[in-house]
Amino acid sequence: MTEYIPLKQNFIRKLKDHLLECIFNPDQASDHEQYTPQDRSRLVLQNSRIYCHKVLRVNYTTYDIQRAQDCMNPRVHSDIMTLSEPYDTMPEGSNLHPFRYARLLGVFHVDVVHIPPGSQTTFKTMEFLWVRWFEYDYGWKAGLKRRRLHRVRFVPQGEAHAYGFLDPDDVIRGAHLIPAFAHGQTNSEHKYFYVNM
Repeated sequence: MTEYIPLKQNFIRKLKDHLLECIFNPDQASDHEQYTPQDRSRLVLQNSRIYCHKVLRVNYTTYDIQRAQDCMNPRVHSDIMTLSEPYDTMPEGSNLHPFRYARLLGVFHVDVVHIPPGSQTTFKTMEFLWVRWFEYDYGWKAGLKRRRLHRVRFVPQGEAHAYGFLDPDDVIRGAHLIPAFAHGQTNSEHKYFYVNM
């Protein structure tokens, strides 16, 4: 049971931080904003309910300018990609990898009541994803010139940003991550994954 503890720690607090960030900065919402308990108390989850969905559908444009749709869920085809963010950590002198990868753990929506001070109360339905983040392996030299696939690994469970929330609109499409079997496993999960291009 202990391996599931990180999923539950501060779940509602982190969720409210994410939802508040989506309300205040809808174009640049992130998991790194911290709000005060007073701010969080002004965001109420109606009926204290979070609604779970089975599937996330993402529309995208293919390389030959055609429309397509990815269907993902936490059980099958659960890896997703989004754009990298400027605060992603990387060694000095490295170029920031353009994409960020995550494993989808849940697809949800919640009905919220936001009561900002001195403003009108708003009612809103907000969708969000619960994910486990991968981190790019900047020590692994990869790319077309080197003829090697890029490599990622899970952010260690003990780190604050191993798990997080994501706006479904930020998902570009599903990702195909190939387990690096040669590197073995840690705690029943693969150590590294190659990003299929």
